[in-house]
Amino acid sequence: MPVWKEVELLVNDERIISPGVCDFKSELFQQLFEAAEVKPKANQINLASCCVIPPELSEFANQNSILLLTHNDPAGNELLPSEQLQQVLSRNMHVWDGESWSLQWVARYTYMLEGRGIVRSKGFLLAAERPLRYGSRPS
Repeated sequence: MPVWKEVELLVNDERIISPGVCDFKSELFQQLFEAAEVKPKANQINLASCCVIPPELSEFANQNSILLLTHNDPAGNELLPSEQLQQVLSRNMHVWDGESWSLQWVARYTYMLEGRGIVRSKGFLLAAERPLRYGSRPS
């Protein structure tokens, strides 16, 4: 829940108005909802993984005034494959510094005009890590 704690800080600072999550299955979404100080207002579901919203998720959303939305983004690591991550990093730093990164998580954000339903901006945040090497580059 470390990422959600950061979201809560942004809500408390009035930088986010209506936080939500994406691709949370029913049990995980309910766990987050119960544990969170600031409750998620929406859960976006990938159309590729689900053609029918699970009844328990739908019921929970109705009981708690949560929006269930859909999206069609690629799932998981398909969003930013490891090879593409390496290429982007290598283009923007020394080639050795761009090697051996692995994607840990991706968070999508959408900035909408309040009360208008117009997307003003959207993008992705990510966390990646790599083992640190000391000395010369291994062969």
